[in-house]
Amino acid sequence: MHPQEALLEIIRNPSQVRTFSDMLRVEPGKLVRFTRLEDSKVSHLMISLGNGRFAGMNNKALESSLSNEKRILIAEQLGTFKEDVLRTFDKRHSLLVEKGDFHPSHAPTKSLMDAAAEMIDKVHYEKSSTRFALEVLVAAKKLVPQQADALERLATLMTGKLDGEKISLVKLNKFLLIEKIYYS
Repeated sequence: MHPQEALLEIIRNPSQVRTFSDMLRVEPGKLVRFTRLEDSKVSHLMISLGNGRFAGMNNKALESSLSNEKRILIAEQLGTFKEDVLRTFDKRHSLLVEKGDFHPSHAPTKSLMDAAAEMIDKVHYEKSSTRFALEVLVAAKKLVPQQADALERLATLMTGKLDGEKISLVKLNKFLLIEKIYYS
């Protein structure tokens, strides 16, 4: 998918923001998309914090007097509305402004069986069954690699070699004690 298409699809059921008053009423958590009228390209996205405040970075894409640093801006800093369109103060852009809810794009996922079948030929026999299962979950996009690594460390902590692959009660109690301390 082309990046511009992804930006157009990122907001579910967008509604146009036509006036400064509309900007002040954009609900907290809504995404706000700014599309240049001259070339129909999405030039910027911000998140509404409510009451006419918006969080964004690389804000210079909207208005040359703004910085590229992460900032919370108020609606008055973005430009003025004329004929249902936001016009930047530097007169570089006329922007269609839309608000809506985030619509995550879903990356294609594989079934666990398909992911395992693809990986079976690549298996290194020195890998544990736990590692293989975690790699299948990563390949199927059910986990990210960092989650798989953390789960493997947890499984190593909880399983002992004293009695095969059974959980060592001593290690389980240590884990539960650690979890209790962190989440108390």
